[in-house]
Amino acid sequence: METKFLHWVATFIPIIFLLDVALSVIADPYRVYHESWLENDYFMIDTRKSSVGIIRNAEFDSIILAASMGQNLSPPEASSALNGLFVNLSMLGSKLVEKSVVLGYTLKNKKIKTAIISLDGIGAYGEVQRSTPLDSSLFLYNDNKVDDIQLYLGFNSIGFLFCGNKLFKQQCPGTSLL
Repeated sequence: METKFLHWVATFIPIIFLLDVALSVIADPYRVYHESWLENDYFMIDTRKSSVGIIRNAEFDSIILAASMGQNLSPPEASSALNGLFVNLSMLGSKLVEKSVVLGYTLKNKKIKTAIISLDGIGAYGEVQRSTPLDSSLFLYNDNKVDDIQLYLGFNSIGFLFCGNKLFKQQCPGTSLL
């Protein structure tokens, strides 16, 4: 009896894991592997994770890269005022080291005409805060797309199969219009 149960677990747990990963990549709410298949062009509000998908798939020639205050800057207003096609990649509470990683990845993958960057990672007396630990999503900004699958582990993306598309019209949770 115990061996049958262990055999069943050993067979079906990997199948369920692979199904989770496959469905997450199909939905791909962070656009890590492909452009959005959603009817409305949404992006995930957590820009630490969604910036890589925007960089890979969106059309732009200028960026806004700041901390939380910069998230309120409007890409359409910046585009009209500075004659460019802006996206806002600002990250809540980001330090200079995180911004430098995103900026480096952007410059490596796109030709940038204009960049608006905040320097709000400066600490007391003008010293750069070097002791800030890097965010756990920085694996997205390397050249290895295989390790990006870590973003979709844990059954947290399957719900995106059922929102924002032509069949299911409701807006996806945790998203905003691009």
